[in-house]
Amino acid sequence: MSGLLMGVDLGAGGVKVSIIDADGTTVADGSAAIVTHTPHFGWAEQEPSDWWTAARTAIRAATTAGGIAAEAIAGISVSGGAHIGVLTD
Repeated sequence: MSGLLMGVDLGAGGVKVSIIDADGTTVADGSAAIVTHTPHFGWAEQEPSDWWTAARTAIRAATTAGGIAAEAIAGISVSGGAHIGVLTD
């Protein structure tokens, strides 16, 4: 299989990955949860490093489930559902 497309979606509860072929048929899926911390009432925080870990886990899950080599992926799209600031230091 070659010419596959991968979609990576960062959501509030986790990362979801779908791999589709040229016809739009889903070939494989993967996902990984992300923990949201609530240290105070009304606060919701996530660690950006957890996003990266979850993305790697979900991508690996999808490629393994579909028996897909990295070389078969022709394009990747990444989306996130929220407009948030990410403080890095």
